[in-house]
Amino acid sequence: MKRRVKIIIENDSEIFKTLYLEPWGEDYGMNPKDKFEIIENEATENFYFHIVCNHDFLVWAEGQNDAYPRVYKNGQELICGYNRINDKK
Repeated sequence: MKRRVKIIIENDSEIFKTLYLEPWGEDYGMNPKDKFEIIENEATENFYFHIVCNHDFLVWAEGQNDAYPRVYKNGQELICGYNRINDKK
């Protein structure tokens, strides 16, 4: 049975961070206080998120080969490279 899985990642710091969505290598720039939702609408029973936090946020979609979760901010889907630090020059 398919289900919807959602997590919220919040940059509760005063510095810019990057959210990486793996295994696709997608990146999304997060300003201080930004809050992103990562949603997989067709998750199977064995799907889960594995999150690693260091300076940035690394989110792995695990357990389902055909899963492709999407990243949202304020209800709007973001594209890979959103707010990339190189774009701020």
